[in-house]
Amino acid sequence: MSKVLKGGDTLALHRDDAGTDAPEPRCAAVGDMDAARPGMGDHAGCLVLVLDAHPATRDALAAQVALLLPGARPASGTEGDAVAGGASAGPCGQSGPSGSAASFDPAARLVVRSADGGIPIPPGWEGVPVVDVRPRDVDGDGAVAAPRDRAVTRRNAPPAGRVDLADLALALARCGQLRRVVVPDASSGHGLSGAALAAGVPEVMRPLLPGVQRTTDALVGQAEAALAAGDQALLARVGHTLRGMAANYAMAELAACSAALERSAHGGDVDAAADALAWLRVAVAALASLVAMAREAGIPERD
Repeated sequence: MSKVLKGGDTLALHRDDAGTDAPEPRCAAVGDMDAARPGMGDHAGCLVLVLDAHPATRDALAAQVALLLPGARPASGTEGDAVAGGASAGPCGQSGPSGSAASFDPAARLVVRSADGGIPIPPGWEGVPVVDVRPRDVDGDGAVAAPRDRAVTRRNAPPAGRVDLADLALALARCGQLRRVVVPDASSGHGLSGAALAAGVPEVMRPLLPGVQRTTDALVGQAEAALAAGDQALLARVGHTLRGMAANYAMAELAACSAALERSAHGGDVDAAADALAWLRVAVAALASLVAMAREAGIPERD
């Protein structure tokens, strides 16, 4: 599958088990409501260190980082050795930027780790934004305490490497990192692509995407109004509706960020809700560009 770049070029994107070998992007804030936070702005690249004791979980997190932060370069490890003193190594042999991690400004770096892993931040990564991912944080109250009965623990344990994309989206939103996306056809940077967002939609449902784009656009408008009015209940309902619609159309990233919006609103976290909404606005613009290309190609749409 490929991600559409500026000028019509395409870039290979391995969405199942790996990240992306993207050209060096620049991170940018999005929209008038998206004033830059610490760690945001224009940078020569976004290097993401993924920390977890289990290789399968590291690879799953790295792949999901690549979905939610297009152009980011994940490097996995347990103590930062994957990026120490040279090129980084991501899942499935993904190449990262050359040079030591210290050559990247802290604002252009990010640490993503499992909150319950107990892995310390490695030397040279002090002052870098840290995203702690908590399992079942979207639909629960963080990681569930393990039952005392060992047989029950084994039966209820999640498969190795299973990481919920919505939990990662929520963790990124809480740290103001979802704003690293850029609008389609921006003069610089690497952003969301309508083709990539819709890639998982079954072929028979793709003629319905124009209607999906219009509905998403309207719902995001409602969410913006609710956020501006401080109506957290309405914001949560809109996020829930967006989440269900995106899940029905197999649009995993859109569903994950909608879930982050819903959970943030339920918790009264205005900053995280605004951050999730920033990502959703860019997704609407990306879908609109895909729909426009389909119309130009004469592909009929269905209601």
